Amino acid sequence: MKAGLPVVVSILACVAWGDLASAGSDQVTVRLTRGELIRLVRSELWRVGCLDDPDGQTWGRAERAAARAFASATRSRVGTYNPSPELLALLAGASDKVCAPARSGSGSRCFTYNRTDYCQ
Repeated sequence: MKAGLPVVVSILACVAWGDLASAGSDQVTVRLTRGELIRLVRSELWRVGCLDDPDGQTWGRAERAAARAFASATRSRVGTYNPSPELLALLAGASDKVCAPARSGSGSRCFTYNRTDYCQ
């Protein structure tokens, strides 16, 4: 992936990005480095419950597994080996907690029904 890859970002109404957004437009093209893209994708994977740690600047096994879990949970056909603008866009549009919560302890019972996670 080349540095400065253009990524189209949808701007939410509650986000004030000043001069980045032109009046009447809800999208802006931003050039991201690979490191910035990794940080954004990791943060979104954490937000949707697919990654345990949002901090970090690398893309490895845990991140690929989290991206695969997200793609599987949302039935998306997106590449997961490397972070991509397409993966970021899908993550940004996803509701919170797409992936099942981590099962802590042997007595914890979790299940998903109608895209909602329940744990006892």
